[in-house]
Amino acid sequence: MIKIVKGEKSRSVGMVQLNLGNYIEKGRYEGVKLMIEKCPDKDAFMILNISNTLINVTSGSETMSMMSGALPADAMSMDSGPESEFKF
Repeated sequence: MIKIVKGEKSRSVGMVQLNLGNYIEKGRYEGVKLMIEKCPDKDAFMILNISNTLINVTSGSETMSMMSGALPADAMSMDSGPESEFKF
């Protein structure tokens, strides 16, 4: 959800859909244009720069146990991961 904030008041002006799975091939994407849905201005859009870094995590590694809220690798199921599509 996209909000305009003025002082202590805010109002929603729309939302964008972003599937982060679409941006894993290379480390940086510049000028990603996303149309703003549910906005009074039907031509509204936002432009993002997206960057990512691969974290090499292997089963039983210390890195896995240091991650906030992580489960041991053998306790994780295929369906327990986070959703890769978000609505903002």
